Amino acid sequence: MHKVIFSPEAEKDLNDIYDFIADQDSVYGYKVIDAIFFATRQLSYFPKIGVTISDMDHRMIVDTIFGYKITYKIEDSLVIIVTVSKYRE
Repeated sequence: MHKVIFSPEAEKDLNDIYDFIADQDSVYGYKVIDAIFFATRQLSYFPKIGVTISDMDHRMIVDTIFGYKITYKIEDSLVIIVTVSKYRE
């Protein structure tokens, strides 16, 4: 099992996402953040489920509930969440 950690940039992304949503509805903000955390917890068991991003050593998964893109990299037994952003096709 891999340990999942958030980079400082990803932590800031989560705070910004919550602040933006909570400005209108704090309960909904918590639901979005919880869904993102749920998606990242899956990476501890299945770190290679994400799609490889071709121009770097990062991978990406998308939270299918609220549509947030989670970019991460694998280093030994760590999964490092690099960024979290709204997914736009």
